[in-house]
Amino acid sequence: MNILLTGGRAPVTLELARLLRRAGDQVFVGDSIRGHLCRLAKGVTSVSYAAPAGPSGSSSEFVRDIVEIIERHDIELVIPTCEEIFHLAEARETIEQHCPIFCADAGTMDRLHNKYSFAEYVRELGRSVPLTNRLRESDDPDTIVDEVEQWYEASGETPFVLKPAYTRFGADVCLFPRGLDDPADRRRLANVADDHSFAAKAPWLVQQFVFGQHFCSFAIARGGKMLACATYPVTFRAGHSAVLFESVRHQPIEQWTEDFVRKSNCHGFIAFDFVVDDQAVVWPIECNPRLTSGIHLLADEPNLRDVIVQAATSSNEPPADETIYADCPPRSIKAALCLYGLGQAGISGRFWKWAKMSLLSKDVIFRWTDPLPALGQFATLFTFWRIARRNRISLTEATTFDIEYSPGEGENEPRRSEGREEVNHREHRGHREKEEV
Repeated sequence: MNILLTGGRAPVTLELARLLRRAGDQVFVGDSIRGHLCRLAKGVTSVSYAAPAGPSGSSSEFVRDIVEIIERHDIELVIPTCEEIFHLAEARETIEQHCPIFCADAGTMDRLHNKYSFAEYVRELGRSVPLTNRLRESDDPDTIVDEVEQWYEASGETPFVLKPAYTRFGADVCLFPRGLDDPADRRRLANVADDHSFAAKAPWLVQQFVFGQHFCSFAIARGGKMLACATYPVTFRAGHSAVLFESVRHQPIEQWTEDFVRKSNCHGFIAFDFVVDDQAVVWPIECNPRLTSGIHLLADEPNLRDVIVQAATSSNEPPADETIYADCPPRSIKAALCLYGLGQAGISGRFWKWAKMSLLSKDVIFRWTDPLPALGQFATLFTFWRIARRNRISLTEATTFDIEYSPGEGENEPRRSEGREEVNHREHRGHREKEEV
């Protein structure tokens, strides 16, 4: 089967590409940056397309490129993996004129991606969520501070988080675990509201800060049936993203995920961030309706390819009766674990765990049978470093700079800077695919 994966920059895409290739599929992987992670993967055909966002991005041009790739290579299935999935969801009807695409409709995707509407939706489904309030959009810092302070007092001086409704990797998230009792925290709130980019990142929300252990879950769903699930605690991070993946069986989280999938009639990849408090209450924090790192813990399951393809193509075959649950040794993005984990291990007193996992966990990028992506990851990292430097943003923000999705922004309207990102532009079209053996 000819399958197109978008988002070739991500380790999760590399994992999925290898999984499909092992099953005998012809895998095409695309991205809008030069030097994406999957371009050197064994047996994968690398293709390019226009960036859907960023200063030089164009969602319509991006969709045209995807259609052109589908027609040129007789693609039978499109599986988006990163944030470009939201741009493709808006063009779902156009794509489906040529082949199936594995994602929900744009309205559903936006409701789950928006952190405020997700919290409201969970509440509508009868589940508890942290106290959440959407702030009114305003250019006046004093108005913003007043509204946050009013919420803080009305909530009984609850510790809180201030964050945009659309954010990724924890970017722009401001934590106030002590509330506003300390004058230093009130000054910090005023500085956040006074930042010149605050209004551009609206809408913002204020949400109750929940103390406890962080977990992530990832599921594959078809028509409200959870077909596979992986759950893992968040121990070591790069920014706010986990870099160590240890599969656990956490029954309350698994039940919560399955219940949400059923009640929402979920279809596609879906993932959640949770906090489990000291009373063992599961609190959903946000939703990522796309491929996430849980795929690393499921990739060795022998039937996973068929599960994904049958779900994506709306096969007439009934869903499997049994849900696949991840049960495998630890995985990690080893370079990130070594780079970021040591400092965290020293602070949290988990040095020996860090040392053990750095040695024994299986790297999700390196394979003896397919070693080139592990070498190429440093070129990919350099590309993101250049984007971050040119646009004065963090390295993690740079990884999604040209694919970010925030409704209401016009094409070619930059979110943070007028700088140019390191992406492939229209002049690089033509025959832009390269066969990698």
